This record gives sequence, C-alpha cells and structure tokens, in this order.
Amino acid sequence: MGLVIALLILIYQLHYGIILHAYERGALFSVLWPYSFAVFVTLAWEALMTWLELRKEDAAIGEGEAALFRHYSACSYKLASSLEMAWHHWNTARTALAHPLRGDESGNGLGSEIEAFRVIYSNHLEWLAFEIPEFDSSMLPAFPSDAEYLDVVRALRLHGNNLKEAAILIGVRDGK
Repeated sequence: MGLVIALLILIYQLHYGIILHAYERGALFSVLWPYSFAVFVTLAWEALMTWLELRKEDAAIGEGEAALFRHYSACSYKLASSLEMAWHHWNTARTALAHPLRGDESGNGLGSEIEAFRVIYSNHLEWLAFEIPEFDSSMLPAFPSDAEYLDVVRALRLHGNNLKEAAILIGVRDGK
C-alpha cells in the first residue's frame, strides 16, 4: 500500500512539474529521498510479514506433528494398561494369559476382553504406520504374534516413551 501511495505522489509531482523544478534548482535529492525511503520501508515491511507468516505456518505444522506423536504415545500407554487389566482379570479367573497377541486363546468367557485389546492394538499399529510412516515402530510385535505378555507390555511402554520423546524433540526443534 505504501508503494501505491508513493507512486501516486510521484505521478502528481511529475504532472505539476515539481520534480523538474527541483532538478533545475539542484535539489532533486530532497524531493526524491522520501520515495526511496517509502519503497525501502514498504519492502522491508512486506519481507518481515512474509517471514512471520512462514514462521507461524512452520510452528503450526510442528505443533500438529508433536500433538500427533503425543496422541499415539497416550494410546500406547492406554493399550499397556488395558493389557495389564486383562491379565489381572484372567489371573483372577485362574487362567494364564501367556501370549496375548496369538489370537487362539479364548479363556473362560474372558476372550472378548482380550479380543477387544487385539483389535485396538492392530488398529493402533495400522493408523500409526499410516499417519507417521517415518516413525519406527518395529519394537512392537506384529499381530498375530507369539510374544509373551511381559514382552508386549514392555514394548508398549517403550513405544509410548519413544513417541513422547519424539514429540519433545519436535517441540525443541521448533523452539518451544
């Protein structure tokens, strides 16, 4: 906008001969310096606004990415605690839950709880691979698996910690 105003004033002064008169008197610089100053300030202002806008977009991308990592970290912790709860229910029913991801254990009416865990677990793995493909989640056993109960719980907790650390690193990288 400043450039448009400076251009209009310049056209006005050219039209009425103000610049030509100043040139004849040797005072051309005194007439033209405000234009050069206006052009410089306007360009500097536009550059600053563009830089701030790009910085804000980068910060928004970083915040969203960190939030996604925090979300999957919380999901991993929730999966670990739901597996522990299922193990306690199976233990109370005096049934061993040795391989929660095997897919063939039904156990005394408790099969629906572990089946729900398996569905949520496999859903977690699929969505994580889809939304954050660059994150290495190979520490989690694939479904179905012969991994033992304690190994699955440890892997889920380690997985949650790694996701949380990645979210923190994104925040540090973005200066938050």
